[in-house]
Amino acid sequence: MTTPSREQLITTALSFIAAYNQWTVQAIIAIRSPSCIHYTLPISLQVPPRSNAEYATFMDPMLAVFRGVHFSIISNDDTIVDVEARTVVLHCSNLADTDAGEYTNEYMFSLTMSEDGTKVDKIIEFIDAAYTVEFKRRIALARASTEVVNEA
Repeated sequence: MTTPSREQLITTALSFIAAYNQWTVQAIIAIRSPSCIHYTLPISLQVPPRSNAEYATFMDPMLAVFRGVHFSIISNDDTIVDVEARTVVLHCSNLADTDAGEYTNEYMFSLTMSEDGTKVDKIIEFIDAAYTVEFKRRIALARASTEVVNEA
């Protein structure tokens, strides 16, 4: 089999971002190959690698937490495409509305594509750990205050 073209790899990477913007588990999983593994870094976040089924289970409750999700590439100048390795690296941001206020996080995604370049075989997501930890605290506080109001 021939190596997919640079254009094909970029198209698949853009489809990966577009899938997150659809903000459904079905769309997010559809761009992945059946054997895709999703790694979330840094290791300090203690997130285990996830298969598609595990990632879908993780994502399902997130759909209600984040509204108006908008993933975008911060700068195409930072995009790296390695045709031989079938890998695209993207520097992205994510904006969303939540019960804890605006969510604005930054990511680096390393996407390794399938042999034909049309699906994602491996995802290495490097997320802003400090922001993520602080956001988890904020969302927990927002949920706790909602529970207090609902109990009143």
